[in-house]
Amino acid sequence: KKLHLQNANFVTPVGPIAVKYANETVVQLHALLTYANKAAVSFELPNNLYSDSVIQETKKILAACPTNSILFSFGDNDFYPVLYVQHKLGFRKDVHLINESLLGLDRYIFTATQPQFDCKGIQISVDTNFYKGNKNDYLSMELNDSTIPFSKVIQLIKSSKDNELEALKIPANYFKIKYKEHGLKVQFNVPFLLKNNWVLLDILNNLNGRKFCISNSFYDSFKGLNKYFTEVENTGLRVL
Repeated sequence: KKLHLQNANFVTPVGPIAVKYANETVVQLHALLTYANKAAVSFELPNNLYSDSVIQETKKILAACPTNSILFSFGDNDFYPVLYVQHKLGFRKDVHLINESLLGLDRYIFTATQPQFDCKGIQISVDTNFYKGNKNDYLSMELNDSTIPFSKVIQLIKSSKDNELEALKIPANYFKIKYKEHGLKVQFNVPFLLKNNWVLLDILNNLNGRKFCISNSFYDSFKGLNKYFTEVENTGLRVL
């Protein structure tokens, strides 16, 4: 805040100081949403925290999201402004926002399965016993041309006794995700699948008709998913 007041044009590694300060302020709200949901209801965020341009862009993306959809965030600048617009301005509180990096944290995964604002939580196939602490922090994969339904991966996770010390081995690096008639196919060219990776795949495997949206493109091992998304004209939003 001091730096923002001293030099409003200062640029941080993640963007202008004004956006960085705003994001760090909304972190307080997010902590309450994750650990003390009832307290979050009455938490007051400052007025005019983000610039008009950031608010307008965020509203444009949220407005394009289908009712009760999931909006997937890749970082701070497409995550905290959305929370601000939903909580402070009461706009499109039916959209469930989730963050890629945070899906590696057990408490955040659990919170994401719960209702937030006016929307229902995400659906996954496992309970907290299978992602608590360091459980299944990563899965080991065989780099071959084999394809495995992701539901089979979940079966392997559930049947494994203890995956804290040794990674569960998956006999494939292509995954088939249940979606409409033909499904989605995801290839991983790395020998491991991190917790936030397999939780995301499980979310996609349990959409059951619910729309899944992104405002940026997938990258690295997930970039093959981009072809399944349809762009909403003049919004930057892509919908699965």
